[in-house]
Amino acid sequence: MKRSLSPIMRWCVVGFVLSVLIFSVAWRYIAAGFEADGSRISFLIVVLFGIGIFYSLGIALRVSGDRRRLEQLDAERSPDEGGGGLHAMFHEAVRLVDQGDEVDFRGLMVSYQDRLLGSVRGVSVLSGVLITVGLLGTVVGLIITVSGISGVLNAVGQDYDAVIQGMNQTVEGMGSAFYTTFFGGLLGGVLLRMLYLENYRSVTALLSDCEQLSARWIMPLSRRAGRLTSGEVDEALADVQRTLKQFSNEVEAVSGSVAQGRAAIEGQLQVVFADARESFAKLMASELEALAEGIRAMGRVLAEQQEPLRASLEASQRSMAELVADQTERLSAGMESVALAVEEGQEPLRASLEDTQRSMAELVAGQLAQLSSGLQGLVDTVEAGKAPLGAELEQLGSLVQASVERVEATVALARRVEQQQRGQQTRELAERLQQAAALLQEFSVVGGDSDEGTDGEAA
Repeated sequence: MKRSLSPIMRWCVVGFVLSVLIFSVAWRYIAAGFEADGSRISFLIVVLFGIGIFYSLGIALRVSGDRRRLEQLDAERSPDEGGGGLHAMFHEAVRLVDQGDEVDFRGLMVSYQDRLLGSVRGVSVLSGVLITVGLLGTVVGLIITVSGISGVLNAVGQDYDAVIQGMNQTVEGMGSAFYTTFFGGLLGGVLLRMLYLENYRSVTALLSDCEQLSARWIMPLSRRAGRLTSGEVDEALADVQRTLKQFSNEVEAVSGSVAQGRAAIEGQLQVVFADARESFAKLMASELEALAEGIRAMGRVLAEQQEPLRASLEASQRSMAELVADQTERLSAGMESVALAVEEGQEPLRASLEDTQRSMAELVAGQLAQLSSGLQGLVDTVEAGKAPLGAELEQLGSLVQASVERVEATVALARRVEQQQRGQQTRELAERLQQAAALLQEFSVVGGDSDEGTDGEAA
């Protein structure tokens, strides 16, 4: 990779040799051309040639710098990320190798190659521009020549000075046409084209050296990394297989533990269901016993309340019978006295009738008052007997409501257990519990109806 001359040195040698040859051979024509060109297009060509020279010199300097950096990379093999150009390209390649990726160095070189070749193509474009400007100078010179010939033709036989001036203009136009073409072809088509070829040769040599260095440095690293990567992939696959095997063993262990847990849960649920049935049967027996006891107590209370009521009614009937018999006897005695008074006379009879009416009214009013007080006593007795009976009925209703709430709580517990594991069995148990709750509610309705019947009988 080490070369005898750098690109800048070769460029200077080529430029110097060509300049010496060209100027040694054509210097007098160059000097005469600057004097004979009246259109001054030759000066424009020289300016553009100077721009092309400096542009080509810049490319040579850049290629020389990259050449030195490439030689440094070849010696040290340590690219700098912030170095730019070649350093950035090789640093990216090394980074990809370190990651284990396969490196396409030609793909990385595409952007760098395009930048260099684009700069070189700029020199070729300037060379073509110089030739084109020379041709434009030729056209301008021919225009001047035609104008001079036209003046000569107009002044022939009339004005000798105008003829001379037209001839001079024609010669000047011919000189501009020929010399601009000469300058454009010489500076652009020969000298600048040779410098372009030197720049292109230097760039292609640099790119080929970059590919050579990558073949000796980057590609072996990439292939080694590829082999390491394949080995790592094999190890990773082996690790994955071991992991899958361990996972399958763990899944089998978990499945066994789940089956054991399910069996244990089913056993516990069976025990819970058995305990629930037993506790529910006991609860139902106790609640039914309490309900029967309440009904029996209600019967006893009703019997106890009916005995005084019957005695009071019998006493009232006897007193009413005795009162009616007494009143009947008194009425009969009064009628007899009336008959006697009729016989004795009308006046005593009228007085006796009035007295009898007053006594009868007073007697009837007294008896009515006694009857009202007796009936009020009967009503008070019935009310006094009804109050404890209502309390007993309320207590019995609260007992029935409490039993219904307990049954509903037991049904809710059975439903939650059913939602967890044993759906069908728990639904059957819930239906039975609902039937029991309905039976208890029917018992409570029957008890309420019997209470209402007892109240009606007491009334």
